[in-house]
Amino acid sequence: MGTSHHYSPNTSSPVTVPADLRILESHELSIDESSFTGETEPVLNLPGNPRIKWKGRGVVISTGDNSKFGEMFKMMESEEKPRTPLQESMDKLGKQLSIYSMGVIALIMLIGIWRGRPALEMFNVGVSLAVAAIPEGLPIVVTVTLALGVMRMAGRQAIVKRLPTVEALGCVDYICSDKTGTLTTNCMSVLASR
Repeated sequence: MGTSHHYSPNTSSPVTVPADLRILESHELSIDESSFTGETEPVLNLPGNPRIKWKGRGVVISTGDNSKFGEMFKMMESEEKPRTPLQESMDKLGKQLSIYSMGVIALIMLIGIWRGRPALEMFNVGVSLAVAAIPEGLPIVVTVTLALGVMRMAGRQAIVKRLPTVEALGCVDYICSDKTGTLTTNCMSVLASR
């Protein structure tokens, strides 16, 4: 901290300063902040952004976790991931199945004991029914279905990192966004020509 740095980079290639700087002196400073705001034009604003053109002097005011990027990463790590509608409905279905099966199992055990069966035998029957009533294969079926969705999306050149994303994108037809860096790379290219 407080270390003085002097940069005179080649103006044709961006320079990323791995720290937040207080600019003391600059000539033709412009900053690429598309990762923060989505704006494609270089501007003078946030620390930690890649410098497009810069000749000048600055003092390091923060690095690592204390920098703007570090604060942003800490905030993203602490944020709890929202549950998808499929996860919510699977939890609800699991709870409902458990309640109904426990009720039916208790009823079967009581009827067996009432008809003169030994209590230990009816307890074993109840435990067996409880194990059989819980659908262990249901999460596997859901996971396989989502994995098939990932494969279909990969066939359309869409990369999916998390399976629940497939469910969330299941009903999306179009995405309109001006957020450079999130869905785009701030670089236009020709995919095909006729």
